[in-house]
Amino acid sequence: SLFEGLAPSEIEEILHVCERAQFDPGASLMRQGQPADSAFILESGSVDVVTRLPGGGEAGVATLGPGSVIGEMALLDSGQRSATVMAREPVARYGPFVMNTKAELTQAVQDYQAGKMGHLS
Repeated sequence: SLFEGLAPSEIEEILHVCERAQFDPGASLMRQGQPADSAFILESGSVDVVTRLPGGGEAGVATLGPGSVIGEMALLDSGQRSATVMAREPVARYGPFVMNTKAELTQAVQDYQAGKMGHLS
């Protein structure tokens, strides 16, 4: 996970500088093939992750719930969304995280704690 190794207090600091958004059931949080420059963390609700099949149709990849990070694969890989994420029920998420690597995210937390990013809150 993108946040693996971060302490709960570090994650809380990250969420402090993020926007919270809500989605109704069936709403798309992101679509396969779109350019990807951000990741999000689910606060509540659940989402279905689906991917288009080469011959047509879709396949379910996962169902994710609170605390899950979505969109991070593209940040660390191709820069394009590899799947579509749809709200299964009412969903709230925090983001966007516009970091290219876990190291950059960790550095952002450290900078915030040191007061270098205080203008974002």
